[in-house]
Amino acid sequence: LSSCMVVWLRATPEEHMQRVIAQGDMRPIADNRDAMADLRRILAEREALYGKADIQFETTGLSAGESVESLLLALRDTPVRELEPTFVSRQS
Repeated sequence: LSSCMVVWLRATPEEHMQRVIAQGDMRPIADNRDAMADLRRILAEREALYGKADIQFETTGLSAGESVESLLLALRDTPVRELEPTFVSRQS
């Protein structure tokens, strides 16, 4: 948060799971009858941290294109805050 703008693309646990499966990744549910409960728990545990994001918006039910449009609007409407400079050292 001190060195960049953070965006939380929110979605329901069901939508998260559908998106992963639609990409062909069956690992979340492979041999795990509790996969959805695990996902709900993980999202609930991370909510306080994710809630610190500069921008948050709900993407449930939106296509990727609609989400990008929403993100661009949110970025346009979000005031710029002063960020701490980040220095990266490049080793030879």
